[in-house]
This record gives sequence, C-alpha cells and structure tokens, in this order.
Amino acid sequence: MNKYLALVSAALFFIATAIPVIVMPGTFVPVSQDISLIGFSFFNVYIVPFELLSVIIVGAVIGVMYVARGEE
Repeated sequence: MNKYLALVSAALFFIATAIPVIVMPGTFVPVSQDISLIGFSFFNVYIVPFELLSVIIVGAVIGVMYVARGEE
C-alpha cells in the first residue's frame, strides 16, 4: 500500500513540476535588481498582510510549544 502511494505521489510531483517547464517558453521579463524595492513594498504597500502574517506565525509557535509541552 505504501509503495503504491509513494509511486503515485512521485508521479504527481513529477507532473506538477514538469508541466510548467514544458508550457513556459522560457522568456522572462527582466526586473530591477534593487532590493530596497522589496523592503519598500513590505513596509508601505503590504504592511497589513505582513503584520497579520507575523501575528499568525507567533500564534503558531506558541501553539506548537503548548502542544509539545505535554501534560506534566
């Protein structure tokens, strides 16, 4: 059973990674190499999702610590 599941998941992974490589023509739009634009976007345009994600990550870390602690 596990061998079949591993084979199916490997085949699905191969298909999922091969299709974009085959379909995309390989032409990419050149982008600016200025890393400050990423920081500018994080702290101006995407500040609310950035902060919400940080709260979710902190909550997840606290939850994992609580679950891993177990009963004493």
